[in-house]
Amino acid sequence: MIKRLFIFAAAVMMIGLSGCRKHNEVDENELLKAGIQGCWELTSVTTKSVSVGKVTVDVYIEFLAPDTMTLYQKIGEGRYTMFTGIYTLAEKQLSGTYTSGNKKTWGPYDATLDDEAGILTLALPEKTEKDVYKKIESIPDLVTSNVY
Repeated sequence: MIKRLFIFAAAVMMIGLSGCRKHNEVDENELLKAGIQGCWELTSVTTKSVSVGKVTVDVYIEFLAPDTMTLYQKIGEGRYTMFTGIYTLAEKQLSGTYTSGNKKTWGPYDATLDDEAGILTLALPEKTEKDVYKKIESIPDLVTSNVY
C-alpha cells in the first residue's frame, strides 16, 4: 500500500512539474512581449559582412500593442525614413512585415531582454548580425519631425 502511494505521489509530482515548465515557457514569452513594448534606440550593430567606409546609421523603433511598430531610420546624412509594420514574437523570436514602403518581411531575430538594464538584443540565428537597443522614454521630436 505504501509503495502504491509513493508511486502515485511521484506520478502526481511529475505531472505537476511538467505543467509548470510549460506554463513558465509561455510566461517567459509573454514577459518578453510585454517588456519590448515602448521605444528603443539602436546603440550598436555587429555584423560579419564587409563594409566600405564609415556610415552613421540611426534607428529608433517603437513597439506598440497590439503587435504594431513604427521604425525611424537614417543612413548617413539627411532625414529619417519612417516605416510602419506589424510584428510577432513567438518562442523568443521576433519577426515582422512592413506595412508601408516596400512591405518586406524581416527577421526572425532571437530576442533577449535585460529589463533591468533596459537592453534589447536582436540577433539573427545564423549569427551574422546582432543589434543592441537601449530603452528610451520616447522617440525624440528631432527624429519624428525630420521624416521624408
